[in-house]
Amino acid sequence: MSRYVFADEQGQSWAVGFDPSVASYFAQIDSTNDATTVIGDGYGEIRSVDELKKKLEQRVQLPAAIEDQLRARGPKTVTDLHAARARSRVRGMEQHIFKTTHDGMGI
Repeated sequence: MSRYVFADEQGQSWAVGFDPSVASYFAQIDSTNDATTVIGDGYGEIRSVDELKKKLEQRVQLPAAIEDQLRARGPKTVTDLHAARARSRVRGMEQHIFKTTHDGMGI
């Protein structure tokens, strides 16, 4: 998962990024206690940086440097989105198998 944090003009902290487990870009308002997802928590909800910018335009402006990072490191196509989710699921299964195997062996 990629995650970039920035502050808006009022000093509110925002986090944006790409979450491969739901194959979507997201935006959250960051608070000291919890992060509230504003957009992008549904599967495939936001498939591009341009969609993310459009959904945020009434709330906050995405800084150019963060937009560049998202474009450089995020998936480029819908196929990439699905591949990112598949990789995330495989990593989760591998971690579960490793933990289960090692716990059973007393390691």
